[in-house]
Amino acid sequence: MRGSAIYLRVGLLIVAGVALLVALIWFLGGGQIRHGTVFESYFSESVQGLEVGAAVKYRGVTIGRVTALGLVSAEYGEDESIDRERQTYRLVFVRYIVDIARIGRMPDTKTAVDLGLRIRLASQGITGLTYLEADFVDPARYPALDVPWTPKDEYIPSMPSTLTQVQDAAQQFLARLNRVDIDVLSAQLNGLLTDLRAEIASGNLHNTLVEAAAVLRTTNEAIKAADLPGFDR
Repeated sequence: MRGSAIYLRVGLLIVAGVALLVALIWFLGGGQIRHGTVFESYFSESVQGLEVGAAVKYRGVTIGRVTALGLVSAEYGEDESIDRERQTYRLVFVRYIVDIARIGRMPDTKTAVDLGLRIRLASQGITGLTYLEADFVDPARYPALDVPWTPKDEYIPSMPSTLTQVQDAAQQFLARLNRVDIDVLSAQLNGLLTDLRAEIASGNLHNTLVEAAAVLRTTNEAIKAADLPGFDR
């Protein structure tokens, strides 16, 4: 009986510890925000690591939290007339609540979006916790996605995360590198080196160098013959 009681206490202690950890994560992730305006955004990249309760930040300040996330095809794809092959229906939707009072005076959502308000995924330091980051960027570089459905909440377009942009740049570089014919490039380089050696050995460049050496020798001999003062010093 005493052994069972000890196991029960240990089990309760573990459960309490887990509950405390979850509550701490919820608090740090902005779980204390319960009132505000609900927005939603759509992402073409994986949202791995983003969970309900994750923080929404603006310039590093927590202004909200994530309330729901899922697939657009399940959220807005109930109508049979929808073309499910369209790329937009393969997106991930993220819904989040923002305490506008924490931001202060801001334009309406449409005006803010026109000015470049975007949402992206970000990771928090060495902990690797994923959260949403709001910021203003160049709207021409990151145009707003035009979706064919009517969002259930106010819509803020997303932009690629920094990691995704780096990966895309690396893939584009590798794609360009794969299009380079290494064999042809190597053959051309070898041909260029061969021509350069031949030019130095017997071509115009060789003749120019020989003539330049002869001129230098003649000049040196003339100077010595003139016996200029101080020349031998």
